Amino acid sequence: MRMVNAITGMPIAAWIAWITMAACVLAGCGESAPSRDVWEEALSAKHTGLAYLYRNDLDGAAGSFESVARLVPGEPLGHANRALALLKLQDYEQAAASVDRAVDLAPEDGEVLSIKSDIVAARGDREAALGLLAHAVGHNASDVVLRYKYLTEMRRLRGPDLQEEDALAELQAMLEYEPDNLAVLVELNEILVRLDRWREASAGYRRMAGLLEPVPEDIQTWLDRTLDALDRRDGAEAESSAGILGNLLVVDPAYRASRDRLGDPSQQSPPLYDFRTAPPDLEAVAADALVDMAFVDAGDEWMEGNLSEEEQWTDLALADVDGDGRLDLALAGRQGLTVLSNPVDGRETVSSPWSGMDDLVSGDAVFRLVPGDFDNDGDMDMLAAGTSSPRVYHNEGDGTFGLAQTLDPGTGPMYFDSASRVDFDHDGDLDVLASNRSALRFFRHTEGGVFEEATSATGFLESVSGVPGGIAESVSADGVSAGGDSADGNFAVPPAQPLAWGDFDLDGAVDVVALFDDGAHRLYRNLRQGRWVDWTERFGGIRWGGAKTVAAADFNNDGALDLFMAGSAAEGCRLLWNDNGRRFDGEDTLPAFGDACDGLDAAAVRPFDFDNDGFIDLALAGHSEPGLSGLRLVRNLGNGAFEERADLLPVLLSAIEDVEVGDLDDDGDLDLVLLTEGRPMVLRNDGGNANGWLKVQLAAALEGSGKNNFYGIGSTIEVNAGSHYQSLQVDAAVTHVGLGSRETADVIRVIWSNGVPQNRIDPESRTLIVEPQRLKGSCPSLYTWNGDRFVFVTHLMTRSAIGALTETGAPAWPDAANDYVKIRGDQLRMRDGKFEVRVVEELWDAVYMDKMELLVVDHPGETDIFVDEKYLPPPYPDLEIHTVTDPRLPVAALDHHGNDILSALAARDSLYVGDYRLGDFQGVPEMHSITLDLGDLKGAERIHLYLCGWIMPIEPSSNLALSQRNNVAVIPPYLEVPDGRGQWRTVIPYTGFPSGEHKTVFIDLTDLFPADDYRVRLTTNLELYWSEAFFTVDEPVRNERRITRLSPDTADLHYRGYSREYRTAPYGPFIRDYRVLSGEPQWLPFEGYRTRYGDVTPLLRASDNRYVIYSSGEEIKVTFDAADLPAPPPGWTRNFVLHTDGWLKEGDLNTATAATIEPLPFHGMADYPYGPESRYPDEAGLRAYRNAYNTRWVSQESFRNALRLHGPGR
Repeated sequence: MRMVNAITGMPIAAWIAWITMAACVLAGCGESAPSRDVWEEALSAKHTGLAYLYRNDLDGAAGSFESVARLVPGEPLGHANRALALLKLQDYEQAAASVDRAVDLAPEDGEVLSIKSDIVAARGDREAALGLLAHAVGHNASDVVLRYKYLTEMRRLRGPDLQEEDALAELQAMLEYEPDNLAVLVELNEILVRLDRWREASAGYRRMAGLLEPVPEDIQTWLDRTLDALDRRDGAEAESSAGILGNLLVVDPAYRASRDRLGDPSQQSPPLYDFRTAPPDLEAVAADALVDMAFVDAGDEWMEGNLSEEEQWTDLALADVDGDGRLDLALAGRQGLTVLSNPVDGRETVSSPWSGMDDLVSGDAVFRLVPGDFDNDGDMDMLAAGTSSPRVYHNEGDGTFGLAQTLDPGTGPMYFDSASRVDFDHDGDLDVLASNRSALRFFRHTEGGVFEEATSATGFLESVSGVPGGIAESVSADGVSAGGDSADGNFAVPPAQPLAWGDFDLDGAVDVVALFDDGAHRLYRNLRQGRWVDWTERFGGIRWGGAKTVAAADFNNDGALDLFMAGSAAEGCRLLWNDNGRRFDGEDTLPAFGDACDGLDAAAVRPFDFDNDGFIDLALAGHSEPGLSGLRLVRNLGNGAFEERADLLPVLLSAIEDVEVGDLDDDGDLDLVLLTEGRPMVLRNDGGNANGWLKVQLAAALEGSGKNNFYGIGSTIEVNAGSHYQSLQVDAAVTHVGLGSRETADVIRVIWSNGVPQNRIDPESRTLIVEPQRLKGSCPSLYTWNGDRFVFVTHLMTRSAIGALTETGAPAWPDAANDYVKIRGDQLRMRDGKFEVRVVEELWDAVYMDKMELLVVDHPGETDIFVDEKYLPPPYPDLEIHTVTDPRLPVAALDHHGNDILSALAARDSLYVGDYRLGDFQGVPEMHSITLDLGDLKGAERIHLYLCGWIMPIEPSSNLALSQRNNVAVIPPYLEVPDGRGQWRTVIPYTGFPSGEHKTVFIDLTDLFPADDYRVRLTTNLELYWSEAFFTVDEPVRNERRITRLSPDTADLHYRGYSREYRTAPYGPFIRDYRVLSGEPQWLPFEGYRTRYGDVTPLLRASDNRYVIYSSGEEIKVTFDAADLPAPPPGWTRNFVLHTDGWLKEGDLNTATAATIEPLPFHGMADYPYGPESRYPDEAGLRAYRNAYNTRWVSQESFRNALRLHGPGR
């Protein structure tokens, strides 16, 4: 945590700066300070300007920061940030004037001087720019970002003349201020190796290993080799091994976090985020004063007469089980399970029937209820776990529930007292993790709300300290929890909650914290593809042996999930702050709760915002010492401070078995439902709705998607209202958001559980957000200059999907794409003597573009040319150009319903064939076919079929889900012909399919017809849409043509943004309009070193592992010199073929190493990702390429912090 003033909540540096400014004003050394209203206006303009910068709207940014400078002319931020915007607009003169004013106001401010150095460098004086950075470092010695920029500029300017000792001195200085910075240590160690300083290098690598505990296997392999070479004084081997080790480390989270802290010196300086001279409380993070509110016992109006006195309950849950939008109450007890519906104005006893109850009900049954849509059909089901085997009940939609499955732990009888459900493996459905505090069991969803035990394949610990599976030690033989009985001994306190889930390391995937009775608590990091690793030692902080209960929430509104942990009555509780996804830190939070936890043996913890002030509070329930309440209410004051508010509660018993939170009366504030002595009790929140509030409900697509579970459990909702930011994880059908004194929110950003972001501007107080139906990964878009504008042609390199999973769960092929696509002559025209194309990555992909080549194909005007643009598994074929002189339409065409589709297939237009029922997953509908009658072709020697269409791709996460199912399989297209005996015969088992949009599939039908019946049937359950079908008969083997190959003349890499996406027809593909642009980043970035912006021409001229690395929102502008290209002969016409080679990696959460650019692919690799014995070639030329080109570090932080730091913007 950064140091803050305990009173104001401002950073200490900002507090000191403000005091200095105030003293200056009082001494008469400047104009009078702006009023509070003026500062508020300037704050709003700052937020808008930062949002414009983030969206790459530079004119808007310059205007907003000009407003800041006008409102508070003595504040450097407005002047400096305006200068930065003008620099990006290449208005160097105005930028220089603006930054000079900022320097006058803050002559030693490192961030201001860094912006000035950028402007000076842009005007051509790089030596002066370097001098400015040296001056800045002299006044800001501890600023490692500034020092690293200074070192990078020295290397860039001095080149080989820079002495290694000088670089070493700078790195050593950085380590003095950040001794645990792994990225700095890696660079320093590599220099020590090159200087033959063996002993220092060896000590440095051992120090580095200490920062990596536990050391991953592949890193350990090359670390050992490096140390061995150093011990043997083998300089060449040590340098080679150290280089490979450094490349491997780029993927490691500890390295990436360290590298993030150094910034990206290859780019222009970041803006100033914090005012230097504003009042300390202008952007205070403290909560507002508590509104007039209290929790009132509402038992008479909610429970009177609804439950008999004989009924005793062991757990309760709130969920809308009847789909009317109101929370119902589910109860579990020794008599079974029941649901009471909620008509809002009071509870109505409606005991919903549950099947399978005869063997469930027993005198010793103790249950925990976990609601969730386990079969993903849009209604709430229920999981019951406890001293009977866990059961899953499906909501039948008619007021009844059916027993769907009794979960089998795979080791004989084993009972669980706690379970969590979320889409743990991010494949679009809910999974279950169960605990008895001695063992874990992972139940993976397979199909239709049915689960299979899969713990051994996940990395979760199956048992702790030798305790085998069986009845949990926490539950005694009579079914009463070891947590203790109530006063009369009849009611069990359910065990504490030992599981918490969330994206703790901020990499987009669900991690898990699990508490165990022996105190050996663990944090499991999600490695994707259904695997986790014990990350406890790396993340730290959770080894508090006294912890029995854990809950996760963002308590300080910084976008990272913190952990609340509670122990026994004697142990108390503590809060562990999440340090930006790097580790937990609880050292300064021990006294934060005062006596709120004293004497309480907590069994349930519920984070919630009871006063709607925008800060997460806590309700703690359990056993208290006699005379003390069993329910504690803790208010979050902001700034890391909390206070107990017992005065807001009625008098309660000392034993509260459970507490649940929800807006029962639908009035905008959260009520409480308690379980005390086996009886439910409602505490109505009166007055919490005096503050603003928001209810957000997510709804995933139920058909043709399969990307998210229906309620979006596991998604993240971010809310920005003015300067106030919150981040909440979705754990129920409706997420309640407090807005404090603000009546409305400016913007909501949802990060769905599959990683796809979605924004909603000016949301209503009750907001339904439906999952967007959009592509998230597909390949870069090709745009060409048609003489008037740039037009979308198709997607490129769709054959490659390294790291992805296939529908069988096997990894995708690692081969480079080697892709050829046709560009029609009317799509590409000469511009200033050159052909110009733009290749833009606009989806969630990383592109490794190794080669581009334009083939100019001149041919007689009466013919046309095509290339086979289908996907088939490798080896991918070389180029073959097919010529067509006489295309013929089928005489008839039918779909699988028998409908006439010939008119839809007559031309390559916006009419597509696609009348079939979608399935559970995108890309996998029902089986469907097209049947084409080619007419009488007796005597034909060669028959070639051409089909044009597109495919809706199956995403890697859906492939993971498909690999876990038995009720659906992917059937690639196969082709059948009549066998002459009334049946169909398969003649091509796998025809391939269009590899993207507007792609042509060539199928050779020669000699495939056993009878004089020239019909063909193409069948699949891939989501294929066909636009055109024609065939040729006896075309010449080789028509006359002339092919000229052009290499790139120029190629420039830069940021562009995102073109507008739309569909031309109901069954048409997603295409883009290049003229309509959004500059705002849309996807979580791949982290790592990308190719620096600028000239990349040499990287695209050969397939040689020297490629352009770029990703979402970035574009390569490529020109091909046509000055010497002869015109087509008279009567001829011209078309083109674009050849690209390279790889593509999707950002899908179940793509291997999807979070990072590394490991780098290379030609000839056998797998991706590859193991420690395989590596990107370690050659001098390739090392030089990486050092010269791949210098742009891209972090995920800017995207994660977009709403929090950049404000709402407009």
